Amino acid sequence: MSPIQGLTLSLQQYFFWRASDRDALYNKSGGVLRPGTATTARYVGAETDLLATYNFTRHLLGYAGYSHFFTGEFIDKTGKNKDSDFYYVAIQYTFELAHRRFQQESQLRSSAIPSGDIPRLQLVPRLVQF
Repeated sequence: MSPIQGLTLSLQQYFFWRASDRDALYNKSGGVLRPGTATTARYVGAETDLLATYNFTRHLLGYAGYSHFFTGEFIDKTGKNKDSDFYYVAIQYTFELAHRRFQQESQLRSSAIPSGDIPRLQLVPRLVQF
């Protein structure tokens, strides 16, 4: 949805499950946050995100968001189980070289080039002996 030119609002929903009933819950570096041995519940929870993105210029983008995490059965049965809220704000600058490269790649994908005219990279496997 774009109520103002350059402004985009979006609402996103995510659901999280453990891969198996023996799987743990991990932090971003792979450490165990909650072991999976206390329960067989697989549903971790759901997250709802509201995101606002604004293009200030061709190179400058700003965004802000709000997220709410609803705890699921696994969280409820393995320790502290409060829902959580978090906010975030960021500014992103795209350099001219990256912008040009993106435009060129977009034009290449959208143009009708016969498949025989596209340069291809051929990989030849070689056996290396030590």
